[in-house]
Amino acid sequence: MKPIDGLGSLLDKALGNRIFGTKMRSVIKSADEDGLMLLGINSSK
Repeated sequence: MKPIDGLGSLLDKALGNRIFGTKMRSVIKSADEDGLMLLGINSSK
């Protein structure tokens, strides 16, 4: 695999935003109230 420039800072940024992934596809298991608020979605419906 070729190196990814700035990978360390990108991972720090992801960690700071509570993002974690191991594959190109992600599975959403449940709604996260903080994430919904970030997207501007009202979860109290």
